[in-house]
Amino acid sequence: MHGTYRDSSRMPRLVAAVCALLLGCQSRTISNRELPAAASSGRVSHGKEMPPSPDKTVAGKLVQFAQSRRDLAEALAKQEKIELPEEVGFFFDAVQSGSWENIQRAFDEIQGNGQELQTAWSPILETFGVAEEVHRWPPDKLLEYGNAILGVLTPDMIYVGGTDPGRFIPTLLNATLGPKQRIIITQNALGDRLYLDYIRFIYGGRIAALADLDQVAAYQDYLADARKRLKHDIEFPDDPPQVRPGEDVSFTNGEDGELHINGPICWMAVNERILLRFMEMNPRATWALEESYPLKSTYGDASLLGPILQLRAAQAGNDLTKVKASAAVSYWQNIAKTLNPQSEKNEKPFPVLATWAKMAAAQANLFAERDLVKEAEQTFRLSHQIFWGCPEASAGLAQLLARRNQ
Repeated sequence: MHGTYRDSSRMPRLVAAVCALLLGCQSRTISNRELPAAASSGRVSHGKEMPPSPDKTVAGKLVQFAQSRRDLAEALAKQEKIELPEEVGFFFDAVQSGSWENIQRAFDEIQGNGQELQTAWSPILETFGVAEEVHRWPPDKLLEYGNAILGVLTPDMIYVGGTDPGRFIPTLLNATLGPKQRIIITQNALGDRLYLDYIRFIYGGRIAALADLDQVAAYQDYLADARKRLKHDIEFPDDPPQVRPGEDVSFTNGEDGELHINGPICWMAVNERILLRFMEMNPRATWALEESYPLKSTYGDASLLGPILQLRAAQAGNDLTKVKASAAVSYWQNIAKTLNPQSEKNEKPFPVLATWAKMAAAQANLFAERDLVKEAEQTFRLSHQIFWGCPEASAGLAQLLARRNQ
């Protein structure tokens, strides 16, 4: 579940229900007393103002975030000269109330509005995603994780978040930074026209935005490439296959028929092409990436940036060296020691361990691609140490060992 990602067409209520069943999640309701002043009010002791607790800090930030996205939804509707259904207001009210049951119920009710909600769907979905992570994560761990990412970003950097935590938690914290807000997007929704409209609306003055034709070109390019590779595999069955593991591609009517694609591997390959086009359109920007699926075409000049990856790192003077890779191994050793559930009476919640483990595996993937084999193996094993069930670490380590005939 930790490796999932959300795009603008995903209906997440089933995912939330499954998470609740698997993890034994208990609903956490934020009391009304904690809400509007939660982020700013603190206890006074001996004349000194104490900082608010993590619970109150996160509760206050959620209220602020929901209001900011409500404003965006209304602005988008005004631009298109449409009136949003009243259920939209009920949904944002529910998020600001802090009750997860009410948030789920309100979100379920607005999903049936379909066409009426298209214009405002991106800020609505973003708000639900943020609220879901607030529900799933302990407040202190949420703040630690989000700040670990935001803390390494430079002011001019574009951050690309992939997994649900990697996208929505930094988005929540970023929205309360005032004029210091970073540009945050997700690679998983770049193939969605509504999402492109959304990021053009909120970041149009700061970045060169993508157009619908960029989506079409990326899709057609992937189809042509997949067709060529699939045809090769059919004609030369004894050669090493060119269709990638998990890539669901097939001809509907022979080799000259229509090519059918399905599944996340295919669509992420399309999104990867769109991201590369986005980077071409913003040549002076620096980029940071938190992966959902490995985007190996970005690895050529990538390096490390705290727990995430920096793209175009060479032009920023941050080349990946063996010394930096070794330092990263030490970084993950410390994370593994800190998060080791065996060192405490109660295990850390699933999303915390799984999310950090996946980020370690992403850096290990980069090491493996750049032939830093020792560091790759160490980091894959540390990812397993953080969370034994990390599928990215299992797959990456297996491929690495196979390359070494182990």
